Amino acid sequence: MQADNRAIFESYYRKYYSQIVIHAYRFLQNWPMANEAAQEAFLIAWRRFEVFQSSENRIGWLKVTAKNVALNMMARALREQKLFISMCEVPESTAAEAEELPVSAELLFQNMMTEDESHLLKRIVLDKATYLELSKELGISVWACQKRMQRLLKKLKSALEDRG
Repeated sequence: MQADNRAIFESYYRKYYSQIVIHAYRFLQNWPMANEAAQEAFLIAWRRFEVFQSSENRIGWLKVTAKNVALNMMARALREQKLFISMCEVPESTAAEAEELPVSAELLFQNMMTEDESHLLKRIVLDKATYLELSKELGISVWACQKRMQRLLKKLKSALEDRG
């Protein structure tokens, strides 16, 4: 039964993949991210194969799923960007000192993260790299890349809260 499902699913993948990438691109305006969203939509379809298979409008099901994935990606990127920007802000109590000394995010965080963590943060926030691109660069899965970023953000947030 599993082999039959796999063959059926692969036929849907070949038939609809490019349409789903194009649909995701409408939201993301970024081809690598659109590919990532399409892959995630198909992964969800595979994990929920019975629901997907029973749908009367499979392309519609995939498009809605890809749209939701794309919107989640956009929201996550915005949250990460806002978090990074907020972490780089100088407290008002040190405003006079800040005018005298240039403060950069690198100086602020140099003792809080490793070189690998710094690279990951810069690539995602400044270069706007996708998790798919980074996972290929680092030779890890997209999921592992996302988890590294989540751990890093949690670590930085905790360190900033401790500084008061």
